[in-house]
Amino acid sequence: MERHELIVNNNDHQATRRRKNCRSIIDLTLSMRKVGALARWEIDENLATASDHEIIVFLWPPLVAAKDKEEITTTPNWNIDRLCADEQAVKAAGEHWSELSDRRRPIDTEASEAELEDEARWLQDSLRALLDKHAPGRSPSARSKRWWTDDIKKERRLLGRARSDHNHNRISFDEYRRVRNDYYRYIRQAKRLAWERFLEGVFPADEEPKLASDPERCWKALRYAKPLTPSYTPAIKIEGVDGQPDRVAATAEEKEDMFMAQAFPPQPEEDGISRYQTLEQASERAKCARLSSHS
Repeated sequence: MERHELIVNNNDHQATRRRKNCRSIIDLTLSMRKVGALARWEIDENLATASDHEIIVFLWPPLVAAKDKEEITTTPNWNIDRLCADEQAVKAAGEHWSELSDRRRPIDTEASEAELEDEARWLQDSLRALLDKHAPGRSPSARSKRWWTDDIKKERRLLGRARSDHNHNRISFDEYRRVRNDYYRYIRQAKRLAWERFLEGVFPADEEPKLASDPERCWKALRYAKPLTPSYTPAIKIEGVDGQPDRVAATAEEKEDMFMAQAFPPQPEEDGISRYQTLEQASERAKCARLSSHS
């Protein structure tokens, strides 16, 4: 901490992890000294998750200001069709555009290059603001889940309320655990239903079933179901007998030799003849044994 010049922004009276019989401050929010302490740091006790760690909310004004100044490069997700289908929404959007354009001086044919750039920038910003307000769409997110439903949202609120009641000793741990298990059960059912709908090519009514006719859907399902970590066979150890040292097979070749030795062990000799000898060697040895007996 001292070497890297870090500051701990946690409060010493608020636990970040709660268990049945203990509380601890295990999650730390750090910032550098040259930046300073965070402008806001608190724990949101009303927002529940599947973890026993609390939700930490913090604000860093320099980062927020820098984010606002960044140029928007992502493609917006506006629902233009829904806007056009609603006459009242179209009328409200037209009135909004009139308010914006009436305060803008019309540009003439003798405008300079800088004025044209400024006009183009104003048109872009004004249209973006208008469509963001009157034709909002669902922005894609890497954390968005197809299996998320209203029932899960309701159960999450109940879990947050039950967790808060348990932290303030208003309900027992068994009651809190029952609500938490119900929340987990809803999530498992929703995931299983979403997976089955994906395999069958069935999608909600508000989404276009693009994958229903996609021949690559089975390969996508296989890729989703494939484990992320490669499977491997751990090292095999066989204890030695009669004072022999233990044998350990780590490579594929060593494991193959060990399996072959265990599955097909050498057979003991019978009447002085080994089954692993060639036919010529066995015949010659039997002949020598007969001559020795006659002599």
